[in-house]
Amino acid sequence: MKPDTQHGLAIEQRRDFLLGGNLPKAIWFLAWPVLIQMFLHLMVQTADMKMVGALGAKAVAAVGMATQLIMVMSICAMGVSTGVTAIVSRYYGKGDYRGAVLATAQALLLALIFAGAIMLLSFSLAGLMLDWMGAEAAVKPMALAYMQIISAGILFFIGRFLLWAVFQGVGDNRTPLYLDILANVINITGNYIFIFGWGPVPPFGASGAAMGTVLALTTSASLAFLLIRQRAFPEKPAWRELFRYNPEIMKGILHIGAPAALQQVIQAVANSLILGLVARTAGASYSVSAYSVGLLIFQYAFFPAAAVGWAASTLVGVNLGSANLQRAHRSGWSCAGFGALIIGFLSLNIFIFAPSLIGFFVDDPLVIATGVPLVRTLAVVEPLHATGMILSRAFYVAGETRIPFIASFLSWMALRVPLAWFLAFYLKMEAPGIWYAIAASQVLAAVIQIICYQRKKGFKEDALAVPLE
Repeated sequence: MKPDTQHGLAIEQRRDFLLGGNLPKAIWFLAWPVLIQMFLHLMVQTADMKMVGALGAKAVAAVGMATQLIMVMSICAMGVSTGVTAIVSRYYGKGDYRGAVLATAQALLLALIFAGAIMLLSFSLAGLMLDWMGAEAAVKPMALAYMQIISAGILFFIGRFLLWAVFQGVGDNRTPLYLDILANVINITGNYIFIFGWGPVPPFGASGAAMGTVLALTTSASLAFLLIRQRAFPEKPAWRELFRYNPEIMKGILHIGAPAALQQVIQAVANSLILGLVARTAGASYSVSAYSVGLLIFQYAFFPAAAVGWAASTLVGVNLGSANLQRAHRSGWSCAGFGALIIGFLSLNIFIFAPSLIGFFVDDPLVIATGVPLVRTLAVVEPLHATGMILSRAFYVAGETRIPFIASFLSWMALRVPLAWFLAFYLKMEAPGIWYAIAASQVLAAVIQIICYQRKKGFKEDALAVPLE
């Protein structure tokens, strides 16, 4: 077999390694490319915001509002990517490459469907949605222009999510990494040129940020589409096979993807409600700033656990596909332990250096004083939170969608929001009460999933059996 020098392992050798190799090495093999991807993505976001920030506060508000709306409309596609990884990894683990090709085809068809729906919503309802968000008269035209440019390239945005899910399903996280590096270079360069102008290119202001992003997404997604045939399967499938509809496989993807998408919707709604409560506490401006900065700090700290979570998805799915239930279950535990260990180390440092970290972003004594209790409270429970998040990905790829969904609903909606109101306003604890409610909800979600995972809920050989004919 010709070695796949891009990965150091041939496609089937990679499969054998994931099925029988050393688990810590397999976790690292899958996690480190995703870790770098997430770090680079955060760096690009920071660079983009810095460039847009040079245009003034209204441009920042326009890009922020438009980006938030695009992400909300894309939640379903991002959730369905979980189902794509689950089904592709099952077929890959089984050695059924025809099934993996058909699952890839369903992912591409879903990309077309979601992109069409989002484009329709964006061009027809974007103005109304911006009004609902309270966009100012000077901000709305910039936000609308940004949204429409991004929407014109939304197929590549959605396609990138779902193609990355396919690569993940076959244990290839390096191809997406290399494509992301290329996309990031194009994004930053393109944004600079289109925002400020260069040579014959006039300055487009905030719209230029959308142009650079679309150029980067178009390039990376197009290359991924061309590479998927040779990097994911031992033999190149015919092009027509990549657009062949299979109702049973589509049903299997949506069986997992729909609850995952709904879970993200619940979390987005809960986050909005929590932000509304924070904005109503005493010293609201300081509390909102502290909340925003605190979440940003943990976004940087938490992405290693998210990378390990993606590794859990692949390892559990591949081993379930090969009917090795014991190794699949052990893979989830190993990933959870590895992730908790990393986050525990990072959280300890965040706890110790909380004032300095907050001060790096906002040099305001009142914001620092308000944010330190938030950051330190979350630092205490973050290893447990990471454990629950990683196990939830293992559950989803195993076809057990109820447990993470129920855990999310109970912790985010049934506990977090009411408890935050009760502590902050009824007991008059103000912002710290909300911080304690967030921490309590994270503990609840993790405990539910740890208990259920210990009982091997959902780990059945035929849980995701999908007939091909």
